[in-house]
Amino acid sequence: MTILLSTVKTQLGITGDSEDARLRLFLPQAIAIAESYCNRKFCKQTVTEFYDGNGTHDLVLRNVPIVSITNLWEDIDRTFGASSLLVDGTDFVYNANSGVVTRINAYWPYSLQRGRVPVRGLGGYMSYGSQQLVALDQKYSKCIKVEYETGWDAVPMDVQYAVGSLVACMMREASMGAPLASESLDYYSYQLASSGDTDGQLTSIHAILKNYVINVI
Repeated sequence: MTILLSTVKTQLGITGDSEDARLRLFLPQAIAIAESYCNRKFCKQTVTEFYDGNGTHDLVLRNVPIVSITNLWEDIDRTFGASSLLVDGTDFVYNANSGVVTRINAYWPYSLQRGRVPVRGLGGYMSYGSQQLVALDQKYSKCIKVEYETGWDAVPMDVQYAVGSLVACMMREASMGAPLASESLDYYSYQLASSGDTDGQLTSIHAILKNYVINVI
């Protein structure tokens, strides 16, 4: 995530270069806290991810927005060669904002094997001869591979403001003698997660960043 030093200085009303050394120390730490809290990077990047088959039409990617899906494979053998490559618009479509990738006229792979499993809502079991059917999870584990571009060309302005505000908090505490150590970084992360502080500034930062949090399962 790239936020210019000059942008933060303008936000904080800092002129000249007397504070540049401290800002160069605090800014990367504030960025790291914001990205850690949101479980994401903000600048555009290409990522590769693997997913299990789920037996439905929809698959939700971990990062949004989706700029483009470069390659998407569906391969239970996990070789991910040309023969298992799916075609955008023919085999799947995706929603850039929600991260949902929808299989066209098909389901993402899933299988059943002999065993015993309750049928949801029916109070019984699916029969297969004298035995029952259960999900065969291992066969379709990580059988979907996705390469896609995600993020923004420019970091959203509200995120830049939140990071600048976090830098202001760090500079204020440093001026009172508080060291920039791992304990203080943990403190900021905790305060953001609980959205509680004495003067409301971290609560304001939390209110912005919570809109960008990716829930990690």
